[in-house]
Order: sequence, then structure tokens, then C-alpha cells
Amino acid sequence: MNDQLKHRLLGAIVLVALAVIFIPMIFDFRDDRKNISGSPIPPKPKEAFTTLTIPLQPKTPVAPSASVQAEPVQPAPTPKPDPVVVQPQPESKKTLPSTKVTPEVKKPPSVRPGPSPNAWVVQLGSFSSEKNAISLRDRLRKAGFAAYVEKVPGKKDVVRVRIGPELKRDKAEALKERLKKELKQQAVVMPYR
Repeated sequence: MNDQLKHRLLGAIVLVALAVIFIPMIFDFRDDRKNISGSPIPPKPKEAFTTLTIPLQPKTPVAPSASVQAEPVQPAPTPKPDPVVVQPQPESKKTLPSTKVTPEVKKPPSVRPGPSPNAWVVQLGSFSSEKNAISLRDRLRKAGFAAYVEKVPGKKDVVRVRIGPELKRDKAEALKERLKKELKQQAVVMPYR
């Protein structure tokens, strides 16, 4: 084949490919029966809307006969608490005067807004092996410390060993120094959360 024939065949193939791609884009061959004609939005109402506010009235019970009219029901007033009367048991035949004692209303404890009180813990370490953390915890408990093991939230393989919590940082610092003297353990005082 000569080069001119090859170029003509290649050009024809390119033109056919372009026609296959762009003719469906230009002309719409879809079935029109599937399309929705008109808008799904309802037409605008011909009249303007007005709002009417009707005050609520208490319901009156329906009278059995039409001649009897029922009066509107008034809400009952809230009763005041009666004073509590304490009568002691008489030891003799004398009658003692009764003493009236009014009930004491206790106020709920005041809740202070803001952060909760701080607490402190002594952390001895974080371990990737729970077995190592438990053995350190057991050794600390034998020495008289209130040690516990806690998994670190968000990290499934990290376990830390802690002692406490203490409400005052001074007590937590004293525990840290005691650990350093008795067991030669380095520790860190941290806020308890």
C-alpha cells in the first residue's frame, strides 16, 4: 500500500469515530414519552393567604340536655402545704399543748459551673505489652501502693501503670518521691482525667 492510501484510511476512521461520539450529543434520540412535561411545582394560588388567630378557651363538658348550660371550669388553686403537727406521746395523764412545726424546705446543693476539681495521678510508664504492665502493677501493690493498669483511649495496644488519684498535687508529688526512694522508680505526676 502506498502512503497516500494509508493516510486516507486513517482519516476516514478518525471521521467515523468523531461522528459516533458527537452526533448523539448534538441530536436527541431519546423517546419523548419518558420525559415529564410541565413543571412539578404546583401553580401559584389565585388568592392571597390570610392567617386567623383563634384564642383557645377551656373545654366545657357537654351537657346531657340542651336546656342545661355548663359553666366554664375554673382551675383549682394550688393548695398550700399544711403545717405538720407533732404530738409527743404523753408519759402521764397531763395533756401537753401541741406544737406546730412547719416543714423545712431543703435547697438542693449549689452546683458550681466550671471544671470539676482537679485530681492527680503518678504515672510510672506506658507499655505496649499488657503483661509487662501487670507485672509492674503487682510489684507496686506488694510494696503497698494503690497501683492500677489503664488502657490508653484511642490506642488499643498501649497500657499505662498509674498510682492514685490524689486530690492534692502535693500528695501525688510525695508518692513520686517515695517511689524514687523505695523502689528506684522514675515517675511523672499528671492530671487525672
